[in-house]
Amino acid sequence: MTSGAGAKSEPHRGFIPADFDRLYAAMSGDMERTVRANATVHPDVAANALQEANKTAFDLIARNKNVQRLIGSGTAESPGRPVEGIVGGKKRRG
Repeated sequence: MTSGAGAKSEPHRGFIPADFDRLYAAMSGDMERTVRANATVHPDVAANALQEANKTAFDLIARNKNVQRLIGSGTAESPGRPVEGIVGGKKRRG
């Protein structure tokens, strides 16, 4: 049983990455077991649907991070608003 690609995020500062990975793996396994145990279709079909949903979420999270970085979300990871300078979001005096 493998949980495949998931929508795994970066651990919060102060979290030991190995602990984060173990916790994520345990929770992913629990989710898959729960889906298989409660499926109204064949358990493999339900588990595959979960894996596809996780993969889609992972892809969307990555895309969102790229968009946030491009537009400048004002977070520590992406300070400022670089697109405003490119597209003229700030009026220039002169």
